[in-house]
Amino acid sequence: MGRRAGRPGNGGRDAPAKRPGRTRRTRRTRRTRGSGVNARAGERRLGRELALQSLYLAEQTGGDPGKALPGLPGWSLASENARGFAEALIDQLLRHEEIVNGHITAVVRHWDRDRVARIDDCILRLGACELIAFLDIPTAVSINEAIELAKKYSTEQSGGFVNGVLDAVAARHLTAADQA
Repeated sequence: MGRRAGRPGNGGRDAPAKRPGRTRRTRRTRRTRGSGVNARAGERRLGRELALQSLYLAEQTGGDPGKALPGLPGWSLASENARGFAEALIDQLLRHEEIVNGHITAVVRHWDRDRVARIDDCILRLGACELIAFLDIPTAVSINEAIELAKKYSTEQSGGFVNGVLDAVAARHLTAADQA
């Protein structure tokens, strides 16, 4: 009879390391270079999703997006950093709402804002807010994250629309900042 998996000497998961000082890593414990950066990016992505869900819910019900955040299904499971980023994003959007809406309206020339799907409008507002208020996040990252939200929560075509609008908002905002 052969040995069973997990017993010493059979090369199984519980087998001792081959060389002293080296440990066997499973997929769960494997580490990659820069994992702290990736973790922060993942937390921000989740924060963006929570902010989007909250904003969309508030648009549908006429409520306050800041108060809707704690009631979201994924809120209690999210990390403290993800929740903090979602709160900051909603707070900055409410604080800069007039500027954000002004930039979007100015670049969406041939579209009535009422014709834009509500979810796409929420994504545009969050993306534009991030471009304007979160200067520590690179422009390309903010735009790309908004595109990914559009692809996930709206349609594949919405990604291109969001890209075009936010690219124009970024150019317009940078021009306005240079003139100030």
